[in-house]
Amino acid sequence: NSILSTGGTGDILSGIIGSLLSQKISFPELKGVLIHTLCAQNILKRNRKTILASDLIKEISSII
Repeated sequence: NSILSTGGTGDILSGIIGSLLSQKISFPELKGVLIHTLCAQNILKRNRKTILASDLIKEISSII
């Protein structure tokens, strides 16, 4: 998704995956990408054209 080409969003993805790894959750990479993508999709549903990395962080609680 092109909305995720904003600086810092990859760092958010890394943090999500790292958190899942530390909790020993199965398939952390897959689940991390899913959470990351669903956050972006929720933001897009609000007709936003761009996001900040901090927008993704705020959205995580509505996904998990």
